[in-house]
Amino acid sequence: MAHTHLTFPHEGAHDLEMRWHQARKLATLVQARARRNPVVMLGDLNGDIEDEAVSLLLASGGLAPMSERTDWISHLAHNGKLMACDILAVADERPAPAITRLGFRDWSLGGTQEELLSGSWLSDHRPLSVSLALHDDDVVE
Repeated sequence: MAHTHLTFPHEGAHDLEMRWHQARKLATLVQARARRNPVVMLGDLNGDIEDEAVSLLLASGGLAPMSERTDWISHLAHNGKLMACDILAVADERPAPAITRLGFRDWSLGGTQEELLSGSWLSDHRPLSVSLALHDDDVVE
């Protein structure tokens, strides 16, 4: 299990290049570990799955995100941007015959977008709940 928090993509700063390097390095580590053991990677990626750094991390790390959708909101960034950036992804590249395959059963966000926007929470993120599937029969495609 790995937890990360990618740098925020501020405009006009060195953050975009730094995010690319963070994603590249993390993908290398995930890929190396996933050959031996399933990997669960989660965190505030400060970008959705279409973000350049996030898509690099997912593709190069062999990571499958909990959702291919981007129409949900988990974070109210410091600049007011609403983001789908709290992501959990799995990689399982063990050679056959692996007995089990790690995947997702379901996921949900706690609270509502309105509650997030109200500013009454201690966090600027909605709670994320993900159920993992440890057997092929449980994995939702």
